[in-house]
Amino acid sequence: MAIQAVPYGNANIDTATETVTCQHGEQECSANSYEQCGMYLYPDQATWFPYYVCLESKGSGEGGGGDAVIAAVPGCATAAGMDAAAVEACHANSTLAWELQEAAAEVTEAADHTYTPWVVIDGTLWSGNFAFQFKKAVCDAYTGTPPAGCDSSEEAEIKRCYKD
Repeated sequence: MAIQAVPYGNANIDTATETVTCQHGEQECSANSYEQCGMYLYPDQATWFPYYVCLESKGSGEGGGGDAVIAAVPGCATAAGMDAAAVEACHANSTLAWELQEAAAEVTEAADHTYTPWVVIDGTLWSGNFAFQFKKAVCDAYTGTPPAGCDSSEEAEIKRCYKD
C-alpha cells in the first residue's frame, strides 16, 4: 500500500519572503522540515514511514508538539535506519529545506483541505471518525492479503486540527 504523507499542516507560505508560518508556531514548522527531510533523503516508504510515525507519536496532536518532535529526531532517525546527521544537515540546509517546504505547500494547497490530517483513500476524501474507523477504512481498502495489524480492533485516536 502506497502512503503519501505531507508534513505541512495548516501552514501558510510566502514565496516572496521565503517564509512559512505554521498554525502552531515556529517549532511546528521546524518539525515539519525534519519530517520532510527524512522522506526526501530516504524515499523508500519502508524507511521513512516508521520515522514519520515515530516523530508524530511524540507530538501532542492538536498543537503540533514541535519541541517534543524535534527532540526525538535523532532517536527516531536511528531507529528507522536513517543517518540522523544527514537528516540534521538537510534541515540545516536552508535552500533544500525551503524547496521541501515549497513542495509540501504545493501538494497541500492543491488538496484544498479544511483540516488536518486530510486523508484520501483510493482517490476519495475519507471523513470518518478517526478514533474508531480509520484503521478499518484502510484495511477495507487494502488489496491482497491484509497485514497483521488489520486483525486487531485497536484504533489510535487521531484528532483533527482545523484551519484558523
